[in-house]
Amino acid sequence: MTGCVGRRSGARAATTISPAIRLFWILLALVLFEQQAAARISGYTDLLYSHARERTGDTGGGGSESRGDSFTQRYSLTLDQRLYPNFRVLAGGLFDKTSSKAETGEQDTDTTITRLKPYVILNFGTRLFSVDGGFDRNEIETKSSAARTVSLINENYYTTVGWKPAGLPTALLQYFRTNTFDKDRLVRDTTTDRFQLNLDYRSLKDLSLKYTGSSAVTMDHLQDVEQKDLSQTGRVSYNSQYWEHRISLSSDYNVVSVTTQVLGNGTGDVNFPISPLAGLSAVTDTPLDVALVPNPGLLDGNFTAGTGINLGLPPAGGDARPRNMGVDFGSDLRVNMLRVWVDQDLRPEISGAFSWDVYTSSDNKTWVLRQTIFPAVFGPFETRFEIRFAEVTARYLKVVTKPLGPTVPFARDYPSIQVTEIQAILTKPASGVQGRTTQTSHRYNLNTRVRLLDSRAFYYEFSYLLMKNSTSPSKYSLSNGLSCSDQFGKIFSGSARFAREDSHQAAGDRVAYSYMASMTAVPLDSLRHSFVYSGRQETVEGHGTLNNSFSLSNVAQVYPGVDASLALGVSFDTAATDEKTVSNQVTAGMTLIPHSTMNISMAFSDTRRKSSGGDLTTEISNETRTSVVSIAYTPVPTLYLFASLSTQAVTGSPGTTTLNYSASWSPFRDGTLHCSFNYNEILDITGNQRQRMIVPNIRWNVSRASYLELTYEDLRNDTPSLKTRNESTTGRLHLSF
Repeated sequence: MTGCVGRRSGARAATTISPAIRLFWILLALVLFEQQAAARISGYTDLLYSHARERTGDTGGGGSESRGDSFTQRYSLTLDQRLYPNFRVLAGGLFDKTSSKAETGEQDTDTTITRLKPYVILNFGTRLFSVDGGFDRNEIETKSSAARTVSLINENYYTTVGWKPAGLPTALLQYFRTNTFDKDRLVRDTTTDRFQLNLDYRSLKDLSLKYTGSSAVTMDHLQDVEQKDLSQTGRVSYNSQYWEHRISLSSDYNVVSVTTQVLGNGTGDVNFPISPLAGLSAVTDTPLDVALVPNPGLLDGNFTAGTGINLGLPPAGGDARPRNMGVDFGSDLRVNMLRVWVDQDLRPEISGAFSWDVYTSSDNKTWVLRQTIFPAVFGPFETRFEIRFAEVTARYLKVVTKPLGPTVPFARDYPSIQVTEIQAILTKPASGVQGRTTQTSHRYNLNTRVRLLDSRAFYYEFSYLLMKNSTSPSKYSLSNGLSCSDQFGKIFSGSARFAREDSHQAAGDRVAYSYMASMTAVPLDSLRHSFVYSGRQETVEGHGTLNNSFSLSNVAQVYPGVDASLALGVSFDTAATDEKTVSNQVTAGMTLIPHSTMNISMAFSDTRRKSSGGDLTTEISNETRTSVVSIAYTPVPTLYLFASLSTQAVTGSPGTTTLNYSASWSPFRDGTLHCSFNYNEILDITGNQRQRMIVPNIRWNVSRASYLELTYEDLRNDTPSLKTRNESTTGRLHLSF
C-alpha cells in the first residue's frame, strides 16, 4: 500500500511555466499598488542573470576557455491566515527555474533546472494541547542537451499532537511519511513511514525523566529491500545541592536500544545510524596534533540552529584556518559515512568547492589521515554533505575542511554557512544484513563535589562513569581527587589539584595520577603573570607513560593602546616504548592602536621538539616557526584597508612567505544608491603563487524591500604551472512585499 501511494503522487507531477508567469505579475501588482491583502500575504520575486568566463593556461602553451550564461527566475508566495483564535493556516509555494548555456571548446550544453515546491501547514493549539499537520512537495527537474531528463520528487506528509498538562509529563506524538522518487521510477523509489513519541517529565524537584521512541519503516521499491528501525532512548538525570551548598551531586543514566530488521532479496545498501557520546570541534591549522573540545550542538537533533562552525567566506583578516568537526563514540566502532548538515541550500559551485579530510584517533590528541573526499555529495532535498569513505574502526572520528576561499565563484554571497548537525552511519550491503539486529548501550555517570573547609576553597571530587554496549566489553572510569584555590593577599593567588583515576578499557586496566599547580600574580591592573605546572603518570597493563609540563605566561598593557604578551613552555614526555620527547615553545604577541582608525598586530611562535630512545635509532629534531604582522586601517567609515605578512618555516620542508592585502570601499552608505569595491590579493612569495579578487558592486534600493543590483567578479589564481581566471557579471532584480 505504501508503494501505491508514492506512485499515484508521482503520476500527478507536472511543471508548467504559465502559472509562474501569472504569479510574477500578481506579485508585481501587489508591490506597486500596495493592496491591503499584503497584511497577510507575503512573497518575493528574484530575477538573476549571470555571464561567466573561465580561462586557463599552462607553461606549455596549452590552455582552454569556457563561457556560460544563466538566467534564474524565482517566485515565492506565502499566505498566513488565522481563521480562528486557535486555528492558523500557512500555505505557499516556491517556483525556481534556471536556464543556462555553457560553451567549452566546440561543445555547447544547454541545461534547465526547474524546482517547484508547494506547501501547506495547519495548526490548532491551546495551552494544554496542540495539533499540527502539513504537506510539502519538492520537485526538481533537470533537462540537459548532454544527458537525459531527470525529475526527482520528494513528498512529505506529517502530523503532530502535543499534550502539556500541568504537573504531568508532556507528550509529543509525531507521524511522518516521505516519498522520494524520480518521475519514471527508474533511479529511485522509496517510501518511509515514521512514528515518534517524546515524553518529558520535570515536575519533580531536581529530577528529570525523558523518553523517546521512534519506529520507522523504509521501503525501497526498486531494490526490493524493506528496512524496519525501532529506536528507544531513556534518560534519568538528577542534579542537586545539600548541606548549605557544601555538597553538589549530579547523576544521569542513559539507555539506548536500536533494533534494525532488513527484509527482501534486494541488492541495495542499508544505513545503520551510530549514536556518538559527544560532538567535538576545533579551528586549527594543525589537524594531526590537536584535542577537539566538546560541541553539544552537533548532536542535539536541531538541523537548523548553528553550532559556531562557519564554512562561509571569512572577511579580510578573518580566521581562515581549517574547521575540524567530529564525534566521540566512547569505544572503537565501525563507520564509513558522515553526514554534515548546514543551515541553507548551496549553489553547485559552492558545495563542490569543499574538500573533506577524514581522520581517526584513539585519544583525541594524535590523529591519522585516512582519506580525502572531493567533492562530497550535497542535497538535493536535504541541506547536508554526505561524506562516504573506506570503513574505519576508531573511537574518535573527524572531518576537516577549509572555509570558502575568495577565488571560489559566488563565494561573496555566502559569508555564513553554519554547520548544524553531524551524523555517523555504517552502510552495509542489504544482501549481507538480512534479518534482525539489536544493539543496546547503557551509560551511567555520577559526579559529586564536597567542600571540606569553610575558610578555604578546599574540595573533594569524585566521578564515576560506566559504559556498557551489547557489541563490546563494558568499560568504567573512577576518579578521586582533591583541589584547592586561595587568594594570597592582593597580588598573588594559586590553585592545585591531585587525582587518581582507575579505569577498565579494551586496552586493559589503567591507573593514572594527574596533578596540577598554578600561581597567578597581578601586581598592576595592566600586568598579569601566570605559572602552571601539570603532570600525568599513567600505567596500562604494566606499560607506563609520563608527562610533565611547565608554562609561564605574561600579559601587559604597556601603554593605552599598546598590549603585549609573552608565553614560554616546556614539556617532557616518556612513552610506553621508553621514547622520550622534549618540547619547547615560545609565543609572543603585540597589539598597537596608535589611532582609533588603525590596528597593528604582531605574533610570533617557535616550537622545537626532540625525540630519542625507545624504538628510535637516532635522535629526531624538528622545529616550526611562524610569524604574522597585520595592519587594519579605516581612515574614513566608508574605506577599509588591510594587509598582513606571514612566514612559516618547518624542518625538512621549504618555508613559505605569504602577503595578503585587501581594500573595501563603500561610498553613499546612507542613501538609496550603494556602491562598493572589494579587492583582495594573496601572494605566496616563496612558491611564486598569487590569488587575486576584484569585486565592484552597485545596488539601488528601489523601496524598503525591493532592489536592483549589479556585480562584477574577477578572480585570478596564478601558479608556476597553471594560470586560471574567472570573470562573471551578475544582475539581480528583487521585488518583495
